[in-house]
Amino acid sequence: MKISPINFNRQNFTSTTRTTYISNSDGVFTLPRFNSLIGESPSFKKEDNVKMVVSNSTHFFRKDISWNNLGKIFRKQFPKGNVKIYDFACSDGSEAYSIIIALMEQLGQKEAQRFLPIIASDYDEEIIRIANSGKIAIGDDEISKVEGMIKNGRIEKYFTVHETASGIVLSPKEILSKNVVFKKENITEGLDEINQDENNIIFCRNFWKYLPLKDLLDASWKLKEKLNDKTLVSIGDFDIDRFGNAPSFVSNSGLRLHNEYLSDNIYSYNKNLENRIVLKDKRRWDKLISAYYRNYIPFYINASMI
Repeated sequence: MKISPINFNRQNFTSTTRTTYISNSDGVFTLPRFNSLIGESPSFKKEDNVKMVVSNSTHFFRKDISWNNLGKIFRKQFPKGNVKIYDFACSDGSEAYSIIIALMEQLGQKEAQRFLPIIASDYDEEIIRIANSGKIAIGDDEISKVEGMIKNGRIEKYFTVHETASGIVLSPKEILSKNVVFKKENITEGLDEINQDENNIIFCRNFWKYLPLKDLLDASWKLKEKLNDKTLVSIGDFDIDRFGNAPSFVSNSGLRLHNEYLSDNIYSYNKNLENRIVLKDKRRWDKLISAYYRNYIPFYINASMI
C-alpha cells in the first residue's frame, strides 16, 4: 500500500476528525477520520508498519489547568498594567475561549480586558479557517464544563447554541470573538513577535512531543530567549516527560513551578536558576536537548522517521 503524504504540522491538535499516522514508507500523513470513542480507523497492512501518532482533539477547559484559579494567578503575577497572552497551536479556538471565559468570570469584564485580546496561532491553515468560521462542534460533557465555569450557568452568555443533525455547534458571541485574534503561523514565527519589555503569558501546551527535533530545538531556544520576570509559561500534561518531570528545555530555561501553581502547569522565570554555560550557547543547547529527545518523544513515534 502506498499512501500519498499530506502536509502536516505537528503543532496542531484539533476537535476535527483528522488523525495523524506515521509509516516507514510515507513518514507522517493524515487521514480524515478516526473516532476514538468507537475505535473506527482505516485498515492498514501489517507490512506497512503504520502507527497512529495522534487523534487530533481539543476541548474546552482541559483538566491540566485549575481553571478556577486562573484569574487569581494572573492578577497576582501582574497586579497592574496590560498583559499579552499568546496561545500557540491554538487549534479550533477552544482553549483561547476557555481562557477568556475564565478571566471574565473571575476578574470581571473590565479587569479581564488588561489581558485581551489573545493572540492565538496555529500553522495549520485549515484549523485557522475553522477557528475563524465561528463554529465549534462540542459534546454534551463539554457543555457541562463550560456551564460550570459561568457564574449563572448559562452558556448563552458567551455562545449561540445550534442543535444540528450531527450534534451541538457553538458560535462565539462578540464578547468572545472580539477578544481573540487568530493567525496562521508556527510557534517559532510567533515567538519572534513577542516583546520582552511587555508582560507576557505564553500558552504552548500539549504539542512539544510531536515536534521534529529541529523544530523543537529552534522553538525551545526561542522560547528561552524570550523569558524574563515579566513572563509566565503554561505547558500541558502531555508535555511532561515519562518520569513526570518538566521537559529538559523547560527546566534548563530558568522556568520553575511555584507551589501555588503545582496543579496548573504554569511556570514563572527565576534568573537564579539558569544554567548559564548552556543557555548562552545555542550549540550546547542543541546538544543537551538532542540527547534528551529520544527518551522524550512518545514510544509510538520512531525518532529515525522524523
